[in-house]
Amino acid sequence: MFVICNTSGFLIANTIGILLPAISQDIGISPMQQGMLSSAPFWANLTLMVVVSWWTSRYPPKILVTMTMILGALSLFFQGWGPSFVWLMLGRLAFGVTMIAREPARSLLIRQWLPQREVNIAGGVSNLFFGVIVSGGLLLTPVLLRVYGGDWRAVMNTFGVVFIALGVAWVILGRERESEVTQSETKVGAVESNAEGSIVKRAFGFREVWVAGLGFTGALMSFASFNSFLPTLALESYGISLGGSGLIAALYILPGRFPEFWLVIC
Repeated sequence: MFVICNTSGFLIANTIGILLPAISQDIGISPMQQGMLSSAPFWANLTLMVVVSWWTSRYPPKILVTMTMILGALSLFFQGWGPSFVWLMLGRLAFGVTMIAREPARSLLIRQWLPQREVNIAGGVSNLFFGVIVSGGLLLTPVLLRVYGGDWRAVMNTFGVVFIALGVAWVILGRERESEVTQSETKVGAVESNAEGSIVKRAFGFREVWVAGLGFTGALMSFASFNSFLPTLALESYGISLGGSGLIAALYILPGRFPEFWLVIC
């Protein structure tokens, strides 16, 4: 349930490219502003990830996911209302903050429910869901846009309704438990007041963290820029419909997730 809720945020962050032609026609934004809108959730990630994650990791996953889903829905409705670029940009930034605020719940839930030997499998399942949900969203968004007669605001509001529904489903189905590990760590954390700060400092002391982080940054930059501008380029230069662009993007996102999942299982 958490993976579905969390990955739905990435779906919305990565399908903005399908809506950019309609947004540009409606409020008249430049290519640079289009890039800013597309990258806004990731700028929030870049600037606030460590601080926000450190702060929100203090809260139980049940409460954390519920609140971030509600706030995420509100930011989507705000974007659907936004009359100009500035308001839309603020809504996208706020949505990015809710995405990173929800991330600590993943680690907490994994540690509560899974033994160490199954953590990699959990990561594989998460990546598989990412491929299915995000590629499905890229296929579905052009259909919604066509159903609503090109009204991108109605699509945003629909995403907001979906987030509310997922939040309700999480409240009903989402559970957490306090394992022996988390109980002992809570006792230790109560004694060692500077534990969180030392953990962050130690994490940045590993060379592998920096190498993996920089590599992932490059991959994400290519991924996000391609998703953002492919629909506009294909539509204006080659006459390819938004549905065609969604299919192209879905075809390079989904297939790689299945062999990746299989490798993790093996």
